[in-house]
Amino acid sequence: MSMILGYLLMFYLINRSVFLLLFNCFFVFLAPANTDKSPVMCIDHYPPLQVILNNGEATGENVEVGKALVKKLDMDLKFTPDTPFSRCLLWLDQGKVDIMVGVLGSAQRHKNFHMLLYDEMTSKVFFIRAGSPELNTYDDLKGLKIGVSRGTKQFEKFNDGILNGHFTKVEVGDLSAAFGMLAKGRLDAVVCTDYYGIKIINENTYYGLNIQQTHYKVTSGTKTYIAISKQSELTKHIKKLREVAKKMFETRQFNEIIQTFKNEWPEFY
Repeated sequence: MSMILGYLLMFYLINRSVFLLLFNCFFVFLAPANTDKSPVMCIDHYPPLQVILNNGEATGENVEVGKALVKKLDMDLKFTPDTPFSRCLLWLDQGKVDIMVGVLGSAQRHKNFHMLLYDEMTSKVFFIRAGSPELNTYDDLKGLKIGVSRGTKQFEKFNDGILNGHFTKVEVGDLSAAFGMLAKGRLDAVVCTDYYGIKIINENTYYGLNIQQTHYKVTSGTKTYIAISKQSELTKHIKKLREVAKKMFETRQFNEIIQTFKNEWPEFY
C-alpha cells in the first residue's frame, strides 16, 4: 500500500512540475516584449545647446539636431537626465548611450566614435572678475588660472598654451561652479561658449555684479560633430546616417534647425 502511495505521490509531483513549467512558459510567451528601440542621447543642462525644461522634456540646438537626424531613420530619441559632459563621453564609449551632439573633433574621438559633421564654427569667450585687468589678446592670458568645463575641447591655441605653460587650465565638473570659483577669487578667468556664460551671469545677481565678459574672443573654424557610439544599434545604419548628415550639412539644414530653435526660444540667448 505504501508503495502505491509513493508512486501516486511521485506521479503528482512530476505532473505538477510539468504543469508549472508549461504555465510559466505560456505567460512568458504572452508577456509584451520590450520593443522600445529608441536610441538614447546623453545630455546635460547646457542652454541653449541642451535644455531640460521644467516638465522634464529635452530641447535645445543640439537636441533638435539629434532629433532631426534620427527621424530620417523613422526613430525617436530618448534622453538621459542632466548628466555631466565627461560622463556622457564615458558612457558613449562604453555603449551605455547611443549618441551625443556637439562633440568637438580629436584623433581619439574619431577613433572611438562614428563622427558626423554638422557645424564648423565655434566662438569662445573669457570671463573675469569685475575690476580685474582686461583681457584683450592671447598674451594677456599669461600666468592666469583659467577654469574650463571638464571634458570640453578648446581652440587649438588654447591647447598650445596649456602645453607650453603660458597659463594653467583648471577643470571643473560644472561650469556654474567655475563661475562661483571665479567670483571667489579661486580662478582668474573662465572660458566657455559666449551665450552660455552670459546666461549664467544673467541668472545670478551676484555673478552679474562681480563677473564681466572680456574683449578677448576667439571665433574659429572648429568642427563640431554628432558622435555615434560604435557599440550602438545605430551602427547598423551608419552608412545611411553618414549620407543623411552630409546632405543636411551641405544644404544647411542643420543651420536652419538651429535658427528655428533660436526663433522659438529667444529666452535662452
